[in-house]
Amino acid sequence: MKVEMKKVVLFLISMLTSVSVVSSQESKLSFLSDKANAIELRLMDESMAFPYPLPKLYAFNPALYVGAEMEIKEFSKGYFYIQPSMISYYHKSWEAAILAQLELGYKHNWKRISLSPRMGAGYGHIIPLAKTYTFQVDQFEQTRNWGDPKFIATASLNLAVPLNQNGLELVLSAMQSFHFPFNDYLGFHQFIGAGIRIPIIKN
Repeated sequence: MKVEMKKVVLFLISMLTSVSVVSSQESKLSFLSDKANAIELRLMDESMAFPYPLPKLYAFNPALYVGAEMEIKEFSKGYFYIQPSMISYYHKSWEAAILAQLELGYKHNWKRISLSPRMGAGYGHIIPLAKTYTFQVDQFEQTRNWGDPKFIATASLNLAVPLNQNGLELVLSAMQSFHFPFNDYLGFHQFIGAGIRIPIIKN
């Protein structure tokens, strides 16, 4: 019970860290565009992980996505934008992670829906949840593992449906994430979920 509680606390800390870091990123990157126009929040499921290729449909591995959309080039039916974002996920009995990235996307608008592909890259810190041991003086002793740094690359497809005339949208998303460890194997993760895009009201 104590171990499970520690895992839950670790995930909650990760989510709070995600929100605070994205807020700081938004202020630092505001000089890139005067059209920081939305905040995106999503609850997702980290449903697949390499080298375990089969999705565990019976287990929900929660992930929180927070992003700040900043328009950089507008067209008649859409626009390019950048989106600094954070993802925190908790994969039961395996690992938790905090991922920070910068995404580039294009949003194409139709009358009732919009479609937005994105590509991103950034930094991830992966924290294993399983106990680790080292062999010392003829016996194994449990050691702390503070996690490993990773380079991450992502690709996602996002479908948005307007909920009102003020720009509030329901967002459905599928994301593939690749983790390139500095001293380990390549990690593959799939995130599927839904959330909301909240427009920023400017005075």
